[in-house]
Amino acid sequence: MNKENWYYVDEENWKKEFSNTINQLLKEKNVSINKVASAINADPKTLRNYIDCKSIPSAIMIMRLAKYFNVSLDYMTTNGKSDTGYSDETVTELGTLVKNFDVTLEKSKESDDTVILKIKDRIIATIIRELYLTKESMNYDNTVQKLAKYYGKMKVYNNNLVDYDTFQNLISHEYIYHDIEDDIMECVDENGNNCLGIDPYTFDEIQKREDEWEQMTTTERETWWNNYSKKK
Repeated sequence: MNKENWYYVDEENWKKEFSNTINQLLKEKNVSINKVASAINADPKTLRNYIDCKSIPSAIMIMRLAKYFNVSLDYMTTNGKSDTGYSDETVTELGTLVKNFDVTLEKSKESDDTVILKIKDRIIATIIRELYLTKESMNYDNTVQKLAKYYGKMKVYNNNLVDYDTFQNLISHEYIYHDIEDDIMECVDENGNNCLGIDPYTFDEIQKREDEWEQMTTTERETWWNNYSKKK
């Protein structure tokens, strides 16, 4: 390559490739030009000009688009021909996950290019599972926002995410009634109404456990639950 031409870029061809990239991303994300423009604080006509190959975007505009579509700058500027389609933010988030949580990797027996990610943090693992199970649904974005908003207040109960108050109520019930459910019988009173039949021993045991629960600290309650749930 001639040293005088190393910086040469075919602008018309680049415009076409950039147009193709935007069209492809719009289709994949299933969004309109107006929605993208609103999200990145741009004029819809500006984006239309890019698609119609009438103008070249600024570096700032390319950065905004890359962030919105969650792709790298290379992806935006090379018509998706870069080695990775992941944005810098995505890689940073993965780095944070691996560094801050107990994560192990195992190679898949089926393919050398496939690894199995094991996360021992139950909340993170459950969140990833819920996101995976809903990724093809119309409610995926709402699920992401809800999980992000309430993440710090969530607990895992029987492999499901619940809010903190619900979690405390559930484990309280587990503590008070574990191993004695079979001693509580459904009966019918003299008026024909359904009621519960509890023998004196079971009644006293329930009262004792309720008092114990009230005296326990939050840490003691959750420690009990962690130990108990492992045995279930």
